[in-house]
Amino acid sequence: MHIMNNAEHLIESRYALGKRVKELRREQQLTQTQLALMVGLDHSYISRIENGECNPPVDSIVIIANSLGTSPSALFEGVGIPIAQSEPHDPLAAGQKHNRAYSAIDA
Repeated sequence: MHIMNNAEHLIESRYALGKRVKELRREQQLTQTQLALMVGLDHSYISRIENGECNPPVDSIVIIANSLGTSPSALFEGVGIPIAQSEPHDPLAAGQKHNRAYSAIDA
């Protein structure tokens, strides 16, 4: 069984993002040029995103997702480390630890 390293995960994520953008764009019967005009980017950049050739900044991902009527997280569905292999993340617990640290300092 092959375990992917971080670089492979990033490449997989770029391709998955691009595939999802292309799927949603086509579902809405938009050309790359039309989507590019909607989001204020060059059509060649949309092409590069769809082909997994670039790593767009979060701002661009948010604008593209909004323009396609979805959330940024939906563009990454099914990408990354399977849930069973990843560590659970509980932001509330992390915040409580952080608050306890401040409480200890204030005491």
